[in-house]
Amino acid sequence: MIEAIVFDLGGVFVREEDLSLGDPLEDRIGKRISEIKPFVNDLYKEVVTGNRTLLEYYENILKRLKIGYVNPEEILSSHLERHREVLRHWDRDLSDLVKKLKKQGYLVACSTNTEIEIAQETERQGFLDLFDKKYISTEMRLKKPDKEYFSYMINDLRLESSRILFIDDREENVLAAKQLGIYAKATNNEHDS
Repeated sequence: MIEAIVFDLGGVFVREEDLSLGDPLEDRIGKRISEIKPFVNDLYKEVVTGNRTLLEYYENILKRLKIGYVNPEEILSSHLERHREVLRHWDRDLSDLVKKLKKQGYLVACSTNTEIEIAQETERQGFLDLFDKKYISTEMRLKKPDKEYFSYMINDLRLESSRILFIDDREENVLAAKQLGIYAKATNNEHDS
């Protein structure tokens, strides 16, 4: 019997395509994110696990690419403004479902790989208040799909893994959760603008 339901945020409550880190950077440096991805993958893992801020991430990308004419604070500002716009498209129907599930006695949590500044903005806007528990990569210093992320979640919920339903739009996260006995489902949630 399921007792806790854990929802991913990006790709479930908001459209994944709206969350791309690349766009604010692409706008400023004129290069596609696919061109610079090989130079920044190691940096991004540090950002998602809270070992580096998003501002530091942008500073380091610009340094690696030897781009001195772009202000990293402007990129961050653009990124945060874009995130506020994304939050305006938060899936209200899913929010209503979460409220119903809580009334029915389920513990409802959110799960997200994110950046420190984005998590703070999402919290400041009140969107995380909807959930009983929050599994935020930067706070946990762990990221999906790593096994440790899901082990942490199971231990924190104090439930057998089979009593947890995990919903995510990324198949690799769903598969990782299933390996630990969590009942997990992938969704390709389509949102209206």
